Amino acid sequence: GECVVGDCSEGFVDLDDEPGCEYACPVFPTQAEECNGFDDDCDGVADEPDELPAPPAGLCRTTPGTLCEDVRPVCETREGRSTWFCDYPEEVEHDPLVPNGIVLDETRCDGFDGDCDGLADEPFETLGDECDNGARGACRDVGRVSCDPTDASRTVCDLTVLPDAVPGAPFAVELCNGIDDDCDGTIDDATPGDPSRVIDDMVHVVRGGLDFYIYRYEASRPDATTDAGGRSNCPGRRWGSPRGPRRARRRGIAWVRRGRGRPRATARARARSRMARATKRRAATARTGTRSQEGRSSRAWSPRARSRSARARTECST
Repeated sequence: GECVVGDCSEGFVDLDDEPGCEYACPVFPTQAEECNGFDDDCDGVADEPDELPAPPAGLCRTTPGTLCEDVRPVCETREGRSTWFCDYPEEVEHDPLVPNGIVLDETRCDGFDGDCDGLADEPFETLGDECDNGARGACRDVGRVSCDPTDASRTVCDLTVLPDAVPGAPFAVELCNGIDDDCDGTIDDATPGDPSRVIDDMVHVVRGGLDFYIYRYEASRPDATTDAGGRSNCPGRRWGSPRGPRRARRRGIAWVRRGRGRPRATARARARSRMARATKRRAATARTGTRSQEGRSSRAWSPRARSRSARARTECST
């Protein structure tokens, strides 16, 4: 007779067209498929996607608005381990061999939100701060703290942003221009012992907490600029009247310049002047006395009125 294979023994199946039960089930008794790298249902295929159950809820970080927003678990085998892994993009800092291997805090300065907490590069607190090349004065090149493109673990001072150092600095001679030309830390240095000092005719001004040097010519003309000589601060014809300011000083009036016209007295000075004139009128009234006649009101007599009255009396008596 002919030998015919009947049913396979438990734990074995026939998966090909050849006679015999050649496939031993990896898992026995068989069960529903799981993400574990085994052929749980003994059909010759492990971890079929359409037969797997839903992945564990809340396994991955999916913060809205971050790189992790659309991350989903995947059933994969990594380094010999088969399970559900979070499929984070490479910009997210994570250990791919750990199911949810995302870091608790970022370690890379790369412009990405590496831990999906809504903030990028937050451990690097000085990012964006002003920095410089360590020089002073005209030699100082100002930049901004940024991530080091060659080493994501640290920051550098990016000096490509403005403002840059003055081209050609340091200079051998200090000028009176509000800039530390020789980069020694002193602006408009006029110290006699400094070989690179300002050699122009300067005036040392110390007033109200300020300590600086200024051109003597500029000091005499406060409105002078680099393009215009300005007007003198001394009284004279430039004020329109050579006597106006002098007369004002004798009267105790303070004058201020307004534009190019004739200087005007300040409101406080004008008030003081009016009070002074009123006081003089009252004093004159007290000296000349008052007269009272029937049918006429009393009024103060001026020296000119007294003279006319005396002439009238003389004419009447003659």
